[in-house]
Amino acid sequence: MAGDPLSKKHSPRIFFATDGEEVYCRDSKADQIRDIGFDKLNDIFDFFLPARWH
Repeated sequence: MAGDPLSKKHSPRIFFATDGEEVYCRDSKADQIRDIGFDKLNDIFDFFLPARWH
């Protein structure tokens, strides 16, 4: 997803991908990656605090 031309154009901070069981999250600004089970997503809620929700 990070290499997609639209991602480069719009510069999203958080990339989020899931298959329903595992979650892959990447913060492109802080250069951090989280790979965790979907049921443990609550344990890393602070990872998403920098994101702007509209």
